[in-house]
Amino acid sequence: QQLQATLTRWNWLPRDPGPRYLWINVPEGSLEYIDGRKTVLQMRVIAGHPSRPTPSFQDEVRQIVVNPSWSVPHTIAVEDLLPAQQADPDFFSRLGIRVFRGSGAAAREMDARQIDWQRVSPQRFPYRLLQKPGPLNSLGHYKLTMTNSYDIYLHDTPSRRLFDLASRTLSSGCIRLEQPEELVRLLLEDRPLPAGTKDGTRTRNVALPRPIPVYIVYLTSWVTPTGEVNFRPDVYGRDAGLR
Repeated sequence: QQLQATLTRWNWLPRDPGPRYLWINVPEGSLEYIDGRKTVLQMRVIAGHPSRPTPSFQDEVRQIVVNPSWSVPHTIAVEDLLPAQQADPDFFSRLGIRVFRGSGAAAREMDARQIDWQRVSPQRFPYRLLQKPGPLNSLGHYKLTMTNSYDIYLHDTPSRRLFDLASRTLSSGCIRLEQPEELVRLLLEDRPLPAGTKDGTRTRNVALPRPIPVYIVYLTSWVTPTGEVNFRPDVYGRDAGLR
């Protein structure tokens, strides 16, 4: 049944994915950089938790953000970060998370220590959270931007130990990279990063010499070039729904 589901999904994919591309298989928890039909780089990734699954889609990376800031999505702000701040009044300041109220030109920064967080709830959360660049930033040192409607992108992470887990569907939907520096080097074709970015706090946008297609797929079974058949759990229940 898993092989039948995989064959159906293969029929939805283009016959020719292109000469070079990134291939991310969520059930396998891996990314491959394919160039000239050869795997140039392979790494483990962390994808979306079943409660916040990573969608399957095709896109492309055109730009890398070095030392990104993180504009916290509302769902993560109210479901994950708000309880942490309510339990620890120094949580936001320790992680370099800034608090804003209002939008656009009318937005003003608030002092997180002056807000009574116990009176704030997910239903009444008038704030926008922004995490400054730095070693504790949830996006790490690199963000590989895409233009999909899901607001999904690839990024570094300071939580390196999670890559050692056998099951790595742990994120809020975006793809965390085990070897971001090596991937960035390949995508920039060994061009140096802009000056002034090594301190980890100065944000710079760097365009790729050539955009690269990205395929985020959901294949619970596959066969290696040596003929070994692999199976993985249907973590999102999509094979069951397809059947």
